[in-house]
Amino acid sequence: MLKKMFDHQENLQQINVGDIEAGDVLLMRISKAPQHVAVYVGGGYMVHAYQESGKVAEHRIDDIWLSQIVAAYRFVL
Repeated sequence: MLKKMFDHQENLQQINVGDIEAGDVLLMRISKAPQHVAVYVGGGYMVHAYQESGKVAEHRIDDIWLSQIVAAYRFVL
């Protein structure tokens, strides 16, 4: 449902995950359906609310995080 909602936003354009730039939104799957959102900040890092730490965290997008990215979106005007 979350991906469908993102796909219907006029100000978001889906892009290839390999083409992400700072400010792009990452839709992620942690367990089942996509239910997690992060923002790519550049240099191979993202920020997101991280349940295990109970706060917003910055993480390097390693192979494990990369495998959880379902889609990427860019804001368009």
